[in-house]
Amino acid sequence: MTTTQIATNIGAKDNANGVGALLSPVGQQQVASLLEQVSKELGDAVWCMPLSSLHITVCEIMQAKPYPEDKEVLFQRNLERYKQALKSVLNDAEPIEVTFNRVEASPQAIIIRGSDDHAFDAIRKGLVTSLPLPAQTKQPPTIIHSSIARFTKEIDFSIVEAAIAKLSVSFTEIITEFQLMHNVSPYNLSSEVAARFPLKAR
Repeated sequence: MTTTQIATNIGAKDNANGVGALLSPVGQQQVASLLEQVSKELGDAVWCMPLSSLHITVCEIMQAKPYPEDKEVLFQRNLERYKQALKSVLNDAEPIEVTFNRVEASPQAIIIRGSDDHAFDAIRKGLVTSLPLPAQTKQPPTIIHSSIARFTKEIDFSIVEAAIAKLSVSFTEIITEFQLMHNVSPYNLSSEVAARFPLKAR
């Protein structure tokens, strides 16, 4: 039997770093309605993301785990290289329309999944080539998604699958800027914006 995995690091502090896009207030409200349904279906077996923390990860630079060298030292040493890489990759990027139309679950999380015109793929490819990423950092996600809930209890995953099958989502998020995020704690519960990169208006 497959069971859910309890998120033991909710509220933990870390100084991870990465590139992401926060969901807009409109997108947050769409997710708020969905989270009400998730809570109704799964109760205290789930922890729902705060709306202000909802985000799409583009590329992690340093993850929420130990690194051989202090992450703050690494970040400050490479900050200008990060900014230059982002400016170069995003120089001609226009606002990106992401259509969220699927609710999915794994034993680790419940997510909403979206699609675009492959702009995210191109940006991620450019950043992996341009950013000085430590060897310990995993490659960027291959999908566009936003995690909306984690698990606080170990329950039969089939219960989660049955609950998720009842849910639906449909909205379009327009990404107008990306942020270089600094001092990111797990699930983006706290973070600082080190730099903003607005996309060109069409």
